[in-house]
Amino acid sequence: MAMHPAEAELVNVARRFAAVGAQVAQTFEQGQRQLRLDLLLSQERLCTAEGAQTSLAALEQLRHLVAAHKQAFSKFVTESSAQFAAVLAQLPPELQPEKQAAVTASLNRQLQAQAEFYRAREQWMEAAEAILPIDRLTSCIVHL
Repeated sequence: MAMHPAEAELVNVARRFAAVGAQVAQTFEQGQRQLRLDLLLSQERLCTAEGAQTSLAALEQLRHLVAAHKQAFSKFVTESSAQFAAVLAQLPPELQPEKQAAVTASLNRQLQAQAEFYRAREQWMEAAEAILPIDRLTSCIVHL
């Protein structure tokens, strides 16, 4: 049985948004790498006031990066949902429930995974923020 043109378009929309999603994720990862989060809580950095300030500034920049990523992801989901809805409406009525269920399940999985990612990243930022003042006072004593 041949694929309905709207089914092919659903596949195309999914591919386009997968590519956009990958690009948004790559941009976020690149931004994180530039912040050198691997050094954020390093003793070498936190042994000086300047290093501690650098870590605090990186943490603040990470907060802005996460906020920008949330905004981009929200726009991405809104646009993809609208495009999927438009294509689903073009399907023959007998195909719509099955395809709509598949698209909805996929979007829900994506939303859940992204929400878990944001929760984990925010918990990490809160933990780092809580550790920074303590480390500033104690980490250098270990090296003396």
